[in-house]
Amino acid sequence: MKNHAEIIRHAITIILAFSVIHYFFRSFYHLSLWEVVRWWTFNFFRVEKAGGYALGLFFGLLAYIATFYGFTNILYLGLFGEEQMLIYLGNSKQNTSVYYKQGDVRKTLLTGYDTEIDYNFSFENLLRPQIFQKDPGQESTVGTKKNRFTFLSVLAISCAMGSILLAALGVFHTFAFKVYETYPTSLPLADGEGALAALDSIIAHFHLTRGTYFLLIIVLLLCFIGFTMTNAYLGNEPKKRVEILPSSIRPDSVIQGDPVEIKPRLVRRSKPISSDSSRNEFEWVDSGDRYVNFRFSEGFTQPVYVTAIVHAEERDDMLGKVTENLRNGMPMSVKIGEHLNITICRERP
Repeated sequence: MKNHAEIIRHAITIILAFSVIHYFFRSFYHLSLWEVVRWWTFNFFRVEKAGGYALGLFFGLLAYIATFYGFTNILYLGLFGEEQMLIYLGNSKQNTSVYYKQGDVRKTLLTGYDTEIDYNFSFENLLRPQIFQKDPGQESTVGTKKNRFTFLSVLAISCAMGSILLAALGVFHTFAFKVYETYPTSLPLADGEGALAALDSIIAHFHLTRGTYFLLIIVLLLCFIGFTMTNAYLGNEPKKRVEILPSSIRPDSVIQGDPVEIKPRLVRRSKPISSDSSRNEFEWVDSGDRYVNFRFSEGFTQPVYVTAIVHAEERDDMLGKVTENLRNGMPMSVKIGEHLNITICRERP
């Protein structure tokens, strides 16, 4: 169970997040958050395209709360968190890393959600220490990676929060404006009519036009991506391995591993909106390749995980055997590559 301090921190974060929305409504509409919520509760089904409003609110609020929580979590752990040194054992499944605490003679396994690494593709990455910041008193949980607390990381999360906050306030504006239209307050929002004219009036307080408002959202998002990639690159130097790899883990060796998961590899592709349009949309599509995650125990004090990629041209021949072995809990032979990556053997040697 979460300790009382963590529960209180989450509650304070939620209260602060909604306080910003309340301040936005109060400053620019002379409406409280409660008045907006109450109006929509009783008038939702009377509003044209209410489903679209609800969908926009859901995703806008989700992104806003997630980013707000991420920022406050980094701030809290940076000030009050405890340092945690964990030894990396690979990813047991997609975005789930496995560790044990350095100095723990029993090597009790800890798992944590990993936003940076989908899978581990090489034995070379294993048994190396990684530093985290965790909540005080939480011994059985994996904290936040130390590289999230660098100056570049703080800049990245600040840019992300600014971008999401600006975009989310545009969503919240449409909800408040509906209430304002029904019950106008003493504050005129714009000379013109309509939600966009009202938005222009609001952002003019910050010396922004509608065009610069949307441009600022995009620029902040691009800065977030740039700072994040730079921070990941600079902090990617591997630390010295705390255990020696077994003698069987060398290039061209064939070893046995247990398949534990098969997942499609998705790629981001663009698609034209129309044949005469220069604008593009993006979507995630199945590349045809498959990730096959393996667990290896022989020679290791704790199981480790390395993932092979089965390419589209060999998928039909290979995956039937993999699926059968996965279902029956049977090991498979894999060959170790030059960089200690693995490929699935076609025939058992």
